[in-house]
Amino acid sequence: MRHRPADDGALPALPWQGALVGALLILFIRPAAGFANLLGSRADARERLVTAVFGIRGIGSLFHLAYALGHSDRFDAQAERLRAVVAFTVLPSAVLHGVTASLAVRPRTGTGS
Repeated sequence: MRHRPADDGALPALPWQGALVGALLILFIRPAAGFANLLGSRADARERLVTAVFGIRGIGSLFHLAYALGHSDRFDAQAERLRAVVAFTVLPSAVLHGVTASLAVRPRTGTGS
């Protein structure tokens, strides 16, 4: 049986540029885009921030990548790198959000109501 890079999992194909993109997506780009998207809503700044940081992502990214790779051969040459970047982005995001979610949903004290 021929050994393929994918046999070792997704992350060995991750270039440092992909890791940088993943970190920027998790820490800055996605929260900023989510916050900006909620600016016209009735939510206060804290609610917008929590929604922007903890909003839906991850599984959707995996779905969209699988759909794109399954419906076009346009990305075949970069498929392993794309899988690595998406996996690198989703896995730390899930861990980070799992660890910090309890802080975000903690009731506020001293609100005067």
